[in-house]
Amino acid sequence: MSTSWTGKFFPLLMAVLLVTTAFFPAVSANETIENVTDASILSHTFPDKTVVGESASASVTILDVEPTENPEQTAEPTATPVADPTTVANRSGSDPDPENVTLSDADDPPTADFTANATTLAVEEAVAFTDTSANSPTAWSWDFGDGGTSTEQNSVHAYQTAGTYTVGLTATNAFGNDTETKTDYVTVINTTPPTADFTANATILSAGEAVAFTDTSANSPTAWSWDFGDNDTSAEQNPVHAYLTAGTYTVALTAMNAFGNDTEVKIGYITVINTLALPTANFTANVTAGPPPLVVRFTETSLVTDPAGWYWEFGDGSTSDLRNPVHTFESSGTYSVCLQVTNTSGSGWENKTDYITVELPQASLDANFTSNVTSGYSPLAVQFTDLSTGTPLAWNWSFGDGTWFNATDELERNASHTYTQPGLYDVRLLVTDASGSDWENKSGYISVSSSELLTITSPLDDTVANGNITVAGKVGDPTVSNVTLNHNGVSSIVPVQDGSFSAEVNLSAVNTIIVTAVDSGGNPQSATLLLDGDMLPAAFEQEIGFDPLNADSDCSQHPGDQSGNGIIDGYEIFNGSLPVFAKYRIGADPFLVDTDGDGLTDAFELLNLGLLTDPTLIDTDGDGTPDQNEDFDGDGLTNLQEQTYGTDPLLSDTDSDTLDDGAEVAAGTNPLLADTDSDGLKDDSELRLGTNPNLADTDGDGTPDGNEIYTTVAEDPTLGVTVEVTGTGDLARFLQICNITSPIYTSTPALVGPVVDLSFTDPQLNDTAAPAQVTLPYDPAQVNATTNISVFAFNKTIGTYDQVNTTVDNVTCTVSANVSVPATLAVFDADVWAGMFLDPREQQQAQSMVLQGGEGNLTDPGDILTTRGLEGESWTVRLTTSQLRSVNVQWFNGGASFPAGVYQIDCSGAYNNAVLSPWIDWRIGAKSAWDDYGNLGMTAATPARAVPAIPRSATWWSPPRSCSSRTRAGRSGCGTMIRASSATTTAM
Repeated sequence: MSTSWTGKFFPLLMAVLLVTTAFFPAVSANETIENVTDASILSHTFPDKTVVGESASASVTILDVEPTENPEQTAEPTATPVADPTTVANRSGSDPDPENVTLSDADDPPTADFTANATTLAVEEAVAFTDTSANSPTAWSWDFGDGGTSTEQNSVHAYQTAGTYTVGLTATNAFGNDTETKTDYVTVINTTPPTADFTANATILSAGEAVAFTDTSANSPTAWSWDFGDNDTSAEQNPVHAYLTAGTYTVALTAMNAFGNDTEVKIGYITVINTLALPTANFTANVTAGPPPLVVRFTETSLVTDPAGWYWEFGDGSTSDLRNPVHTFESSGTYSVCLQVTNTSGSGWENKTDYITVELPQASLDANFTSNVTSGYSPLAVQFTDLSTGTPLAWNWSFGDGTWFNATDELERNASHTYTQPGLYDVRLLVTDASGSDWENKSGYISVSSSELLTITSPLDDTVANGNITVAGKVGDPTVSNVTLNHNGVSSIVPVQDGSFSAEVNLSAVNTIIVTAVDSGGNPQSATLLLDGDMLPAAFEQEIGFDPLNADSDCSQHPGDQSGNGIIDGYEIFNGSLPVFAKYRIGADPFLVDTDGDGLTDAFELLNLGLLTDPTLIDTDGDGTPDQNEDFDGDGLTNLQEQTYGTDPLLSDTDSDTLDDGAEVAAGTNPLLADTDSDGLKDDSELRLGTNPNLADTDGDGTPDGNEIYTTVAEDPTLGVTVEVTGTGDLARFLQICNITSPIYTSTPALVGPVVDLSFTDPQLNDTAAPAQVTLPYDPAQVNATTNISVFAFNKTIGTYDQVNTTVDNVTCTVSANVSVPATLAVFDADVWAGMFLDPREQQQAQSMVLQGGEGNLTDPGDILTTRGLEGESWTVRLTTSQLRSVNVQWFNGGASFPAGVYQIDCSGAYNNAVLSPWIDWRIGAKSAWDDYGNLGMTAATPARAVPAIPRSATWWSPPRSCSSRTRAGRSGCGTMIRASSATTTAM
C-alpha cells in the first residue's frame, strides 16, 4: 500500500465521525460498522449516548490494518472507557478490506492515591484525608494505622495517642481495586506534660547491693532526673544504683518533655541494711543418752552477730524457737538434732546425727490381742487390738481367710479387717523385737454367718439394768408385717413398720426374750436374748466366773465373794476401785488394776483423767507418748508421777501455794501441802524469802520461820505503786493494792495523784498496823515548781485525810512516805488541801465527801459535805438517818464568792415531819450567830437585811423536833426540802 497513513485514513476518520454523530444512538452492542477502508486511524474516542444522562466514551479499533509505510509514526493511544464497551465487529471475521471497527468502553480498575491536609499534628488534633484516586472508584476503605477505619471518600480522623502511623486507602470500582499504603505518613506528637512514676526491682537490700529503677512515667517524657536520696543523681531513663550505707532512702524522679515536667517522690522507698556474717550454728546438751522419758537441756553455742531467731528440730517431730530449750524425748530411739540460727544475712545450720539415744529396758514379748466383735453376719467388719506386752518392733496379723497385715510402726499395730464370706476363722498375731518373737493363735475366733431374716438392734448385748428396756430389730423380708415377742413365756405380737419393730419390756430377775419372724416362704427365724439385768454380758460373766443367768451371783456363793452380800454382779469390785460394770463398759479387765499395763490404774485413768485417756490403751491419743508420760496440766510431772505423788493430773498447783507441782517436787517440798514444814510460811514464800521450806527454823534461833520479821515488797506496775512492808512472815504475799476509781475526793483540784487502798487478803492481818514505805506516782501535768506535793492518809476517826511526811522525786515523778498498812492513801497539793477545813474542832464527822456537781448520801450524825467546782454547777445531798442533826455545806474556791447554782437538801423519808430552819451562817472570820442574817425564805426584793459578800459556808439546821421549836416569825418552815440560790437569795 503506497498511500500515506494519514492520507489513507483521514477520510475514514471523517466518515466515522459523521456516522458516530448521526447514527451512534442506534448502534447497539456487537453491531458492525463497515466500509472502513483506511487504516491511518487506529482508535478514537466518541461520546457515549447509549445511557441517557451519563457521560461515557467509546473506542473505535481498526482490525487487520496493513503495516504503515512510515514506521516512524506512532499510533494514537486508545481512549480509556468509563462505561460498558460497545463493539462494532467484522461479520466475516477475516476480510481485511474494508477494515473492521470495534467500539468498546475502557475496562481499567482505579489507581488509588490520597493526600492529607497535615502530616504532623498533636494528639486529638483532626486531620482531613482527600481521595485522589484515578479511574473513577466507586467505593473506598481507609485504614488510619491506629485501629480506626472509614468508608467515606474523604475522611476526617483524630489520633488519640502520640506516635507515627501508616495510612492505607483501597479504592474500588466494578473492574477491580487498588491499595495505596503510605508508611509512617502521619506523625502525632504529645503536647501533655509527663506523669512521673517508677518502680524498683528491690526495696530492701544490703549495703553495696545494686537496685535497678524502671521509669513507668506516662505521656512520653524525653528527659529524666533521678535523686536517689544519698546525694547521688542520674539522668538515665532506667538507672542502676548501689547504696553503700545502711539506712532508709527517699527516691524522687522528675520526668520532662517539651510541654512540662512532673516529679514523683517515694518517701522511705529503699531500706538498706548492713550485711552481717552468716551465723555458724552449734550447740551442746547436758545429756545425750538415757531411758524414756529423757529430759534434755540444750545450750546454743553458735558464733553469730545480732541473732534474730533460733529454730530447733529434735528428730521426733517436735520443734522449738527458744534459744536454749528443754525437750523431753518420750519414746525410745535414736534422734538427730538440728539447730538453725538466723540473722539479717541469712541462716546457719548445725545437724548432729544420732545425737540423742533413748533406750527402753529390754522386756520379754507376750503376744495377745482382742477384737471389738467375734461373730456376726457378712460382711463383718472387725477391729483387732494388739494387747502384747514387751516392746514389739513388728506386728504380723493373719486373719484366717488368706489375707494378712504387717506393721512396723507402733501407731499401726492394730488391724482392721472385713470378712465377706460365712465361716469360722482362726486369727494369729506374731510380734517381733530385736531378741526374738512370740505369737498368739486363736482358733475359730471369728464366726461369720450369712445375712439373716431377723436382726436384733437393741439391746445389742445384755449390758442393761433391771427395769424398762426397748427390744428393737429389723426384718429383711419386706412382706413380713409383724413378729412374735415371747418374754418369759408370755407372747405378744409386735407390728413391723418400714422393716423395723420395737417393744417395751420390763426386766426383773432372769429374763428370756425370744423374737420370731416368719418370711414369705413360711420359714421362721428366731433370736433369743438372755438378760439378768446386771449390766454385764453373759460371755463376760462366764469369763470372770459370774452366773450369766443370775443378777447376783454372790447369793449362789460366787467364788469371788463367799459372803453372799446381795450386791448385783455389775457393782462388785474385785481389784482397784472400779465396779465390774464400769470395767466392762470401758473394756477393762475386772481382775487387773491396770488393764493396759501403762502404769496408770484403771481407776486413776477413769476418775482422775476422765476422757483424756483410755484404760485399755497405752497411748490413747496415738501421739507416740504413752499415757503415763503425758503431762496434761503442764506442771512438769507426768501422769505416772502425779499418780505416785497423789497430785491432781489436771491441776498444775494442787495445794494452791502458787508453785507448780513439778517445781515443788524439784525443790523437795510436798506438792499436797502449801506449807510443807508447818512453820507458818507457805512454800512459795519460803523460796522467795530464802528460807528452807523443809525446815521450820532455818537459822536455828528457836523462832519458826513464819514468826520471823521480814521486809517484803508488793507492787502494782500498772498503777506505779510500790509497798515495802515490814512484819511477821511474808506480808507482801497477802497485801493487795486497789485503785479507788471513784474516791471520796476524786473531783477536788487538790488531788494530783492516785487514791489507793492498801489492805490484806487475810482478814486477821487487817487488825494489825504494819509499818511500810509506800511509793506513789503523781501527775506532772497537775503540778508546777511551787506545788507542795504530799501524801495524805485517810483518818477514819475524823473522816478526813491527814498529811504524812513525804519525800518527792521530781525525776521519777513519785512521792514516798512511811505509813502503816492497812491504809487509804492519796497524793494532794498540800497548800490547797490546807484550806479545806477552817475549824478543826468542827470536824467530828463520821463521814465526809467532796462533790463537784452530782449527788451524795449522808447517813450518820454530824456528817459533812464539802463541795468544789465551777460556777453554775449543782449538788443534791440526801439525809437518810433520823438522828442526823446537821449538814455542814462548805465552799472553798480561793476566796471567790459562793457561785450561782441550785443547792438542795432532800429530807424525805425520816424527815417527813422535821422542822427545817433555813438559817444561813455566813462564816467570815469568827463564827457569827446563826440568826444574824437573812434566811433563804427572803427574796431579793424584800430582804430583811443585806446578805454579806463572799460567803464561805452555809449551814442548814434540821433538828428532829416539832414545828414550834427554834422557830421565829417569818423565819421557819416545815417541809421536806430546802432549795437555795446563793446569788439571789430567792426561794426556789
